Order: sequence, then structure tokens, then C-alpha cells
Amino acid sequence: MLPLVVASVDASFERVLQEATKDDGDAYWKAIDQLRSHPAEKVWEKITPLAHHPDPQLQALVPDVLRYFPERTEDDVDRTVALLGDMLATPRIEDVIASIAAAFVDLRRPAAAVDLMLPFVGHPSAEVRRCVVHALLGAQDPRAVAALITLSSDDDPEIRDWATFGLGSQLGEPGAPDFVDGPTLRDALAARLDDTCDDARAEAIVGLAMRKDPRAVPAIAKELSGGPFGSLVIEAARWAADPALCKVLRSLASDAKLVEEFDEEERQTLAAALDACCKA
Repeated sequence: MLPLVVASVDASFERVLQEATKDDGDAYWKAIDQLRSHPAEKVWEKITPLAHHPDPQLQALVPDVLRYFPERTEDDVDRTVALLGDMLATPRIEDVIASIAAAFVDLRRPAAAVDLMLPFVGHPSAEVRRCVVHALLGAQDPRAVAALITLSSDDDPEIRDWATFGLGSQLGEPGAPDFVDGPTLRDALAARLDDTCDDARAEAIVGLAMRKDPRAVPAIAKELSGGPFGSLVIEAARWAADPALCKVLRSLASDAKLVEEFDEEERQTLAAALDACCKA
């Protein structure tokens, strides 16, 4: 058997540089994974000088590489966040901004994400706004919630979907002291009940049901009786726990053909929704 040849950090770095200028996403991320197999400090020394490189494609390597390492310390994350903030202190093209925003999904620094991403909520690039949504998910800072409310009415349906998801079910658990609620948030969710994007509409229904908002129940009944629907709507019925939904849920449960198409998790959700509504 031939010995496994492990590329040096220099070779891995050169491969990353080459892939950054090509249009092959799979090869690009494989090259990044290979570079990450080397000690973080060596990678840091190689990658950080690109933060102010004249080529934006190479600038974008900085957040793409540093956003995650198999083994990293809190200090590694802190200095990465500081470097990304420094990068945003001067104008950047949209691809670089989007890469920095996307990095916060793995960096898990919600306070920093809010501070650095708020200026880009209204960016003309849908890709930037899309990455900003992901950066802000789960952040309970009132500024982040306000930003998600704004993005929940975005022209781009994918952005509306993710922002509504963030508002509806990513701001704590009902009953917990940190659960985020309020009339402005609920009204933003209610504004999506007639959304043409099925996913955004379902996320809004779940969010309202979690908050026991009365607007959730007729929306759930309409979805369940009006044709194809996703499992999120049944989940919303479980959260609503309203007897008014008992009849439509029993009708669904008695449709053997429909239930057969459900996976095991969906069947359990339907049973839980029936229990919650019909015993309420």
C-alpha cells in the first residue's frame, strides 16, 4: 500500500488560491477543507494577508476559510470577528460582504453579527440580504428583530421565508423567560399569512401559533382543508392546541392514503396535534 501523501500547508494554500478564481463551488470548498486540516495558526498566517488583497475573489477567501475550524479556541473566533470587522470598515463588493455575513452562521457571535450586519439590511444585492438574514438568525437583540421584520417583507421570496422563520420559531421557546414576543412581531408574521411563498406562509403560521395569536387558527384550518400543505402547518396546529382544529385534524387522520404518504415524524406530529387540539 502506498503511503498517504498529505499536502503541505503551502500546497493547500496554492490550491485554494487557484480554486478561488474558478467557477467550481465543489472544488473550491474541498480545497478549503484541505487547508483547514492544517494547524489554525499556520492557516491564519497564510490567509489573513488576503483581507486587503486587490482581488475581491481572494478577499472572500478570508471569511470562507476562517469561519470554521475543526478545532479552534474562543480567541481564534474573537480575532476572526475582529478581522472581518476591519474588512467591513472599508467599502467591499457584494460577494465579499455576502461571504462575511455567511461566516457568522459558524462563528456564533450574535452580538458581533448584529453590529456588523445591520448596515447591509437594505443592500441592493439579494445575495447580500440573504446572507444577512442567516447571520441574524437567533439573535434576540431588538435591532436584529427589527431587521428581520424588515426583511420579512423583502421582494425576494427566499429572504422572506428565512426572515419569517427567524421571527417565528428562532427567538426562544414559549414560556421561557427569553421568548421574544410582542404586537409588532406578531403583526409582521400576520402580514405573511397570504404570502405567495408557501414556506414563508407556513413559517408565519407556526410563529403565530407558538404565540397563541388568534389569527393562527383560521390560517391553519384554511391550509389543512385547502389542498397540499407541509408538515409545518400540522406542527402549528400542535402549538395552537385549539379545539376548533379538531374536526379538520380528525379528517386528515382518517385519510389512510394521505397518512401513508407521511414519514414517521409527520405521523407523530399529527398524533400530537390531535391530542393537543381534541383534548384542549
